[in-house]
Amino acid sequence: AASLPVITEYDLPPGVLFSQIANENYLVGTTELQRWGELNDMISTGDLTEAELATLFGNVAKAPGTKDMLDEDGFLEFYDAIDALFEDVDDDEDGGDDSSDSPGKQEESNVSEFELKEELLELLEDIAAISEEEGRQPCGLDCTELEQERVLEVVAELEREPYNQVRAIGEMGSNTIDKQELVGLWDLIYSSSSTMKYNEGLSGLAGGLTKFGGLQQRLSATKYLSDVEYIEQVIGKLGEQSYEVKITGDWDLRTEISLFT
Repeated sequence: AASLPVITEYDLPPGVLFSQIANENYLVGTTELQRWGELNDMISTGDLTEAELATLFGNVAKAPGTKDMLDEDGFLEFYDAIDALFEDVDDDEDGGDDSSDSPGKQEESNVSEFELKEELLELLEDIAAISEEEGRQPCGLDCTELEQERVLEVVAELEREPYNQVRAIGEMGSNTIDKQELVGLWDLIYSSSSTMKYNEGLSGLAGGLTKFGGLQQRLSATKYLSDVEYIEQVIGKLGEQSYEVKITGDWDLRTEISLFT
């Protein structure tokens, strides 16, 4: 089997890093740690010795039923233990300067934003490639529970970040997002909707001799009207002929959560 790539991005949130290097059982051992590029660099530069690494790894509680594997909680503890080794060094190098508006801090924030988005897009691309190779449905409708957990974990990390536009607007005291920022044609690349999974698409017309082929959402808005059109591709399994199913309605922006939608 082909070896998996090394994760070369630096300063990834530990939960995202775990999701990237974990094996098919959602566990991390010494083999999986070899895919953590930043850890490899620490060892190669002498910032962390093999003996220190083995001690830190050995001190962390292992996943139930295993002797040498970490679940996510164990990995987070292991990550924090490594991070703690460098806290004193970082404090000394800062020299007491606690400015959060320095160019370096802003650059670090921009890199973090870029890396999280890239991680999410790469994860979705991987799921799409596997789905096509295995003949599964597109947009994650047939993805495994593990794949869905990994996607939702990265999304949750993005939602918590201060550059999230919805969060930033709320912190500025405004609850309004301009509808014009959302109008246009949107392609669905992933959905965790249980309803769509059950219906094998949006309309429920796919299934049997047909299959779901993709979904687009066209949003339009004027001063008085906000219309939405869903365009679903349904493909025949035998002749591969496809047709479109269109569903229309209206849409609005709300800040509260609906139990029904």
